[in-house]
Amino acid sequence: MPREKRIEELRKWCHYLLREANRDGLIVTAIHPKLTLEELKEASPREVITVEANTVSNLLVTLGIKRTPGEEDNGEANLRFHNGV
Repeated sequence: MPREKRIEELRKWCHYLLREANRDGLIVTAIHPKLTLEELKEASPREVITVEANTVSNLLVTLGIKRTPGEEDNGEANLRFHNGV
């Protein structure tokens, strides 16, 4: 797929996911072996950052996000994020 078409499709995907994330107070993540940071920055209307972590706990610490009380690290990213936390 030509780069311009790839950016156009990625832009549509970003808008769709950001609309849902805004509605539900969530964070959008993008993980794909062929996705480059430059492409995502070009396609997204929002600031794009790179975050690296080996575990969900490390990811939360890096982002400064607190877990919901009683929530354990089960190695999955099914976490509830709350506005203002």
